[in-house]
Amino acid sequence: MKSNFADGSLVQLTLVRFREFLREPEALFWVFLFPILLAAGLGLAFRNRPAEVLKVGAVTPEITQSLRGEKLLDVQQLDPRAAEDALRAGKSRSSPSPASQAPCNSATTIPIPKAAPRACLPIAPFKKPLAASIP
Repeated sequence: MKSNFADGSLVQLTLVRFREFLREPEALFWVFLFPILLAAGLGLAFRNRPAEVLKVGAVTPEITQSLRGEKLLDVQQLDPRAAEDALRAGKSRSSPSPASQAPCNSATTIPIPKAAPRACLPIAPFKKPLAASIP
């Protein structure tokens, strides 16, 4: 007597489990629909965006020329007072100044390596000291 493959107990058990699975709509949602929705949502949230272009106000023409080579910087030449006002108002992220006017201090400035005359980028100070914010 020949046994048919479809009549086997393992095949019948697998068919019963598969039919039972198809009758549960919540299982279908979590297995098929949810991963597609999750992938679409995360794809929208973390899509590729171009890098942010930072606005910088430079004080001297030499610094302006040397920083214009950076494609992620929008450099404008301003007089020292206008650069300070733009920095204070948040219209520019930084206003580099030559080292002769403001010496590079490692606590408050970052040296600009490609600048023709040695120049520094000021670092915005914290509102309150870090030690004071720790309870």
